[in-house]
Amino acid sequence: MKAIRQKVKDTLAPRHVLSNSLNDCVRALNPVLRGWAQYFRVGNSNHKFGQVDRYVTYRLALFDQAKHQRHYLGWSGPRLPQLLDAAKLFRLTGTVRYSTRAHATT
Repeated sequence: MKAIRQKVKDTLAPRHVLSNSLNDCVRALNPVLRGWAQYFRVGNSNHKFGQVDRYVTYRLALFDQAKHQRHYLGWSGPRLPQLLDAAKLFRLTGTVRYSTRAHATT
């Protein structure tokens, strides 16, 4: 968890990134998230994937707040989720694959 959070923070936190658009930031994050999902998707990681999704949304809300110089975060309103869906942000939730060999048969 600490490694993926640090990668997301390193991608979005530097001040020079504020000159980029939200689409550019999502484009830079998607390969990191896809690689993380491919590596950890086998098993019971759905809870952790939800935590990573919430953290990514939070960091993008902070980026949006700093870029537009707002005093409020605004990540709970309808605007940010619509922007993230339009930018095609990759979501980790729902990508877990359970092995068929791991289930007991009766």
